[in-house]
Amino acid sequence: MKLRNIQELDLPELVKRESELRETIFSLRTRIVNGQVDNVKEIRAIRKELARVKTVHREKQLSAAKAPSER
Repeated sequence: MKLRNIQELDLPELVKRESELRETIFSLRTRIVNGQVDNVKEIRAIRKELARVKTVHREKQLSAAKAPSER
């Protein structure tokens, strides 16, 4: 998922996407240990996407917290 697409998500969707990515990473790790995955680089891409989602989530939290005090 591109950064622009991630930025368009709202907070509940970001939380949902974060949990989905965590579950995907967990299942990939177990499949790697069992030797069922050929492309182990896939986990790197998913971890990077998780980091993007978490970053955008935090940015939105900070902007929401800062907005009421500016009024």
